[in-house]
Amino acid sequence: MTWSSSSCGGGSPACGDDGDDAGDASGQTRGSSRPPAGGSGADCTLDDPVKVGVVFSQTEGAAVYGATQLNGVQLAEKDIEQSGEISYELIVEDDASDPAQGITAFEKLINADKVSVIIGPTLSNTAFSTDPVAQDAGVPVLGVSNTAEGITDIGDFVFRNR
Repeated sequence: MTWSSSSCGGGSPACGDDGDDAGDASGQTRGSSRPPAGGSGADCTLDDPVKVGVVFSQTEGAAVYGATQLNGVQLAEKDIEQSGEISYELIVEDDASDPAQGITAFEKLINADKVSVIIGPTLSNTAFSTDPVAQDAGVPVLGVSNTAEGITDIGDFVFRNR
């Protein structure tokens, strides 16, 4: 599995944003994830690690799956960081195999930790409760084990791998 994230665009002074929410001549608005028209994003620099929220079942019924999922994400982070091009800060939360706790974890990651993306949750029934939180906030979420039909119908910020 290959996973890559880009966090440069109109919202970063390092990427040419002057902080004007009205946008620039190309029509880009502040906070956009796309570089200005005609740009490649090659000039973009990140001073801080990209915050990645990780929500897996670390306790209760699905903990055996959540533990291996977390190991996979941590291995991917190490592999990506070795390239030296970008660094990530993993912020890990336990959904305890419970949709209500999953919602609390997603809300914390989005509102307090200000993550750029969320990986998880472990179970599809939790995803049906948590993914709308990320969708409403405009935070992409990647489910790595959500197999139930309808998960990606939640919205255009909800993804899963197959």
